[in-house]
Amino acid sequence: MERSQPAFRILSHPGACGPTGVADKGGIIEMITSIILLALAFTSSAADRPLFALDGWHNNESSNPTHYQWALSSCDMGSFCGLGSRVYNIGNDTVTVRQALSADVLALLSVLIIVDPDTPSETATPHYITVAEADAVEAWVREGGALLMLANDMGNCEFTNLNGLADRFNIHFNADRASTTGDITGLPASPLFEGCTTIHWVNVCTLTPGDSAAAEFTRNSQVLAASAHPGVGKVLAFGDPIWYNEYLNTADNNRFALNVLSWLVDTSTVAVWEKKGRFIGSTGFNVECSPNPFNPVTRIAIAGSRENGIVLIYASTGRLVARLNLEKGACEWDATDQPSGLYLIQVRTGTWELRTKAVLLK
Repeated sequence: MERSQPAFRILSHPGACGPTGVADKGGIIEMITSIILLALAFTSSAADRPLFALDGWHNNESSNPTHYQWALSSCDMGSFCGLGSRVYNIGNDTVTVRQALSADVLALLSVLIIVDPDTPSETATPHYITVAEADAVEAWVREGGALLMLANDMGNCEFTNLNGLADRFNIHFNADRASTTGDITGLPASPLFEGCTTIHWVNVCTLTPGDSAAAEFTRNSQVLAASAHPGVGKVLAFGDPIWYNEYLNTADNNRFALNVLSWLVDTSTVAVWEKKGRFIGSTGFNVECSPNPFNPVTRIAIAGSRENGIVLIYASTGRLVARLNLEKGACEWDATDQPSGLYLIQVRTGTWELRTKAVLLK
């Protein structure tokens, strides 16, 4: 029997975290989202499963609320229900982010999918990608995040602010429609197209990759897919959300989707940690806080390691309260400006990720 999907996936259901037209009074929806994301990230049963997040903030069509959403409860033709199932079946977890992108949320993710940002004709009050969000996403990618951007053809995508993010990776989406359409053969010899002879693709915009980006698929002198490798992260961009249910099982689109999902998780930092088998408890490497409980200073160290990295410290509400540099396997946290309580600590190096908890008692 196929393993059932865990209950936290309610975040992926349409309307579960703030349906269109319902105000988030007092930030309750945002707080609940953060708490569930945080709980997921620190749950032992999910600790070794990369988390794929679908951006439901910039794509949240009031006239078509399941369009390009995981939509596990309805699974209609315009949703990513089938894609979400494939994400899960190859060993990952899914969640929808229905708030502005920030370092706090991004720190918990392995892969972020930004798809077809809304235009005013699709929703009355579209959420455009802001400079602050682009700053946060760029920093997250450079530190090891994997970003998938799926645009659309002219008239069906908000290009200006999407390019405010994409241009940072030397990839530009053009507000046009490619001449290539329908069943496409003669695919390039690339891991993205391995095992594919034909893909079905319609109404695609073209891309212009700059010097530090690369064209992944070109047809009729038009680039339809591009990638970039900023810092230790990776970016993949396509001119269309090709894998929604209507076309997922057309031609070799299903295999194409699995190749892309594998590319994303194989190149994300979390997957690298997983492959090296050094999650907490698996090989004896543990992160320790001493003293614990503490007031107001504690030493955070990885037993038996002298690697450099970063330390992210979260309050129990999900708020990121400190970001420290790990040097030679250790650092100190001075929590003088924080209240008493439980804090969740995430340590990242180029080799592994470890998690622990500490209690501040004043």
